[in-house]
Amino acid sequence: MGPVLLATGFLTVPLISFCSASLAETRLYSDLLNGYNPLERPVANASQPLVVKIKMFLQQILDVDEKNQLVSLNAWLSYVSRSVKPLHFM
Repeated sequence: MGPVLLATGFLTVPLISFCSASLAETRLYSDLLNGYNPLERPVANASQPLVVKIKMFLQQILDVDEKNQLVSLNAWLSYVSRSVKPLHFM
């Protein structure tokens, strides 16, 4: 049991450095969430509408309850909106 555990340790330790987040990704998250207020809309002018495109990708129908008119689904949601400063992170 000892040699197997030791070999596993030698194989996984070098992989930890490859699996960590890059410095650019950390900086991006830090810049995006610095001073973030979830109650504030991301528009330059408060009178402008915010356009959010939503896509739903149906993966599976889990259950259909005809009596109560319920459908249980497994799905992915994708949200897309235009940034106020799109060139800030390019």
